[in-house]
Amino acid sequence: MKKCLLCGRRGLFLRLDRSGLCPDCVQEIARKRAAAPKYSKETIKVAGTSFRQKEIKALGEHNDDYDLTKKDLREDFEGEKVFELCFDPDVKLVPEPDNEHDPNAIRVEADGVLIGYVPKAKTKHVRELLASGRVRFVDVEIKGGKYKVAYEDGDLQRGEYDFNAALILKIEEAPKT
Repeated sequence: MKKCLLCGRRGLFLRLDRSGLCPDCVQEIARKRAAAPKYSKETIKVAGTSFRQKEIKALGEHNDDYDLTKKDLREDFEGEKVFELCFDPDVKLVPEPDNEHDPNAIRVEADGVLIGYVPKAKTKHVRELLASGRVRFVDVEIKGGKYKVAYEDGDLQRGEYDFNAALILKIEEAPKT
């Protein structure tokens, strides 16, 4: 006897789709998807990180993958940069109306540490998004520092570059009117 994997309805003549769901469950899932809010992602490069290299580096934690052998790096990360430090800070956007250079400035803080600012050209846009209540999630991606790259031919390249950061905003799309 056939059985729907979601609702558990059973029946000898019950029709199930390829994923094992009855027509009622398929219709309910489609209805929920249509009603669910849609999201977009916006990435904004953080300005001023070059002035805060020490502060950013202090936020990093040692990346165990950096210690892998050349062979293991080649197997797991061939051609990819493996950085010495990894980052997973909590991020906040803090308006800074008393900023002497720009009263519209928005600080970017990672774990409570100033790492830079929303670029001046983007502050109005970001302020509007924040005021709208549509920003559902704010994250920051930090890259830079020492790295290794293992290649198929056995070469191991090492290098280092300045830390940089990019804000990632998850934005609920405005309802259609």
